[in-house]
Amino acid sequence: MVTASWTFGRLDVWNVLSSVPPSSSLPVDVAVALLALHRAPFRIQIEENIAGRMSVEVFSLRLDGDGKPVSVAGDDEADEVVAIAVSQLDALGEHSAEAQFLRAPITSMAKWRGTDHVVVVAVDVRARRLVGYLKYGRKDLYFYSRRGVVRPFEQCLCLLDFYVLEAMQRGGLGRALCDAMLSGEGARPHEIAYDRPSPKLLPFLDKHYALTGADAQPNRFTIFAGFLPADQR
Repeated sequence: MVTASWTFGRLDVWNVLSSVPPSSSLPVDVAVALLALHRAPFRIQIEENIAGRMSVEVFSLRLDGDGKPVSVAGDDEADEVVAIAVSQLDALGEHSAEAQFLRAPITSMAKWRGTDHVVVVAVDVRARRLVGYLKYGRKDLYFYSRRGVVRPFEQCLCLLDFYVLEAMQRGGLGRALCDAMLSGEGARPHEIAYDRPSPKLLPFLDKHYALTGADAQPNRFTIFAGFLPADQR
């Protein structure tokens, strides 16, 4: 049995029993989605079998003019989360590369610098541990329709890297990271180009966002049904 206590800022919103939610409650994944729509940081507390409690904070980070990671929302309370994320991003980027069988990490502090990428981080503040992240940004890309028609897309929103520690997966964190990206950009899942999606990401997108018709492009990005205009598919 998993109990989740959700807070928005300093205000307790509701408690959710995710295994068999009562009629007055919402499932955990729905709660995450609704909170993400507020376009603000939110805190997740998960207690499993009344043990192993963790408090996870999700923030979207960008680089300021001096190349320093800061909260996109300008939230001063994110300072602790930023410090933890900065100190552990390289290590988690290596874990992500290993999980995707990549030769080298595609996310690190060094690779982040000099870009306009946004990194959404999930930090267990009790354990002072970075447990997941999602990196996204915009790129000028070309996509082929199934009829072979080529169309340029300027400043296309792209999911570039996405990872949650194996021990923390299937607990709602991945959905929270994705929802933070979508709400922050005002985008829908099928409007995103996904960079080299892993075998785990494809069923995740199908389960949580009903994305079907995966179309792997020559540029190594994958798009889904609805990405291309109807007259260019």
